[in-house]
Amino acid sequence: MLAQQLKEMEREGLISKTVYPEVPPKTEYTLTAFGESLMPVLDAMCDWGERYLEKLERPSCRKPYSKDHAAEADHRKST
Repeated sequence: MLAQQLKEMEREGLISKTVYPEVPPKTEYTLTAFGESLMPVLDAMCDWGERYLEKLERPSCRKPYSKDHAAEADHRKST
């Protein structure tokens, strides 16, 4: 699976691959300039994830799941 994803990213021009003729084999992947252009997007996603995790760590955000809670949430969405 990883090898397939790396091939796709290489084909799309996001990464470049260097294979060294060594034993054991050595392969290095680096971001291309095009791949580097995604860094602001990845940084924003990382920042969002950190904020989301902080929110989940607060006890008030960790409500146990219940059918009543789900029904209440569905009701709020429909109004």
